[in-house]
Amino acid sequence: MIMKRLITLSLALWALFFSSHNLSAQELSVRYSVRFNTDSPTLFAQSNLPEQMRKSLVYAYRNVVFNYSLVYVNGESELRLIPSKERQEIEFMGQKIDVNASLGEQAKNMTYKNHTTGESLSQVNAFGKVYLITERINSIEFDILPDEKKEILGYECKKAVSKDKKQTVWFTEHIPIAEGPINANVPGLILEAVLEDNIFQAVEILTSVDRKISAPTEGKRMEREAFKKMVQERVEMLRRGSGNSIFGE
Repeated sequence: MIMKRLITLSLALWALFFSSHNLSAQELSVRYSVRFNTDSPTLFAQSNLPEQMRKSLVYAYRNVVFNYSLVYVNGESELRLIPSKERQEIEFMGQKIDVNASLGEQAKNMTYKNHTTGESLSQVNAFGKVYLITERINSIEFDILPDEKKEILGYECKKAVSKDKKQTVWFTEHIPIAEGPINANVPGLILEAVLEDNIFQAVEILTSVDRKISAPTEGKRMEREAFKKMVQERVEMLRRGSGNSIFGE
């Protein structure tokens, strides 16, 4: 039971978290296919599992794929997991786990950004409670490599690499919206992102939206650093086998 909760928590933490013509869209929907970056030494590191066990968990998730939806309307955006109806099952430590079922609550999570005010709000379900994580939109510094290009969904994209060389994004200036799975100082929509723990690949772009965007209000407000500290403490308690109490039950 504790092992299942460690896996679910690892996913939750992981969990927190066009063509050659220009598109000056005020409304935009992007669907990303997401998989785990199994080459990353930090994947599932928050679970504090022994290294060999962590590697086994990473291997178990090698073929798992999720979908995320990014919706942008007039300077506001919302990023959230799209619930999957298809069963995806892994086997770990002799247990079979339905990944999509274990992430059912995480589909309620979302990250809202207001580029006018510079505010970001993340609504997160964790430990049986709802938290509202507040922070400023601070872009990660990336170096653009203008000579390295490729086409994604018919749009020419340029490559950019983070200062620490740990993250790579491909963005298109033909959609001049500074948005994507992460905040990066690139002048266009990110269509692919190879991050430390996961890889996002845009698979569909629409110039319309299917829902209204509004800032989340439910949950206990916490600043990002305070939330991270609390999570680390709870994970350590879980690792020691403290039982249901750490989930607020």
